[in-house]
Amino acid sequence: MANMANVAKLSSLSKWSVQHIKDIFESSTDESSLRAIRKAFTDNITATINGAPLPRAGIDQLVLAMRKSSKTGLKVDWRQAVEVARDPKTCRVSLSLSNIPMSAF
Repeated sequence: MANMANVAKLSSLSKWSVQHIKDIFESSTDESSLRAIRKAFTDNITATINGAPLPRAGIDQLVLAMRKSSKTGLKVDWRQAVEVARDPKTCRVSLSLSNIPMSAF
């Protein structure tokens, strides 16, 4: 039997999302924002935006463009995050994020 003291407890998907999105968008510098992206996502992530494929380098470019467009920095305001129980067929957890406005401070 494994020693339970050595087993890492994972955070919930919503807690993970809130922390990483905050770290990415609310970082004080572009470099810390890019570091947060590297920490959150693998280089070979499969992502889409409006149905179009978005490689990891595209995520970097998108975030940097958003940061550049705001003279005072970005702020994420979480209004709702709902976790849904695992799908027994896929063993996946779903996270519904809605009403997450992003604005300059």
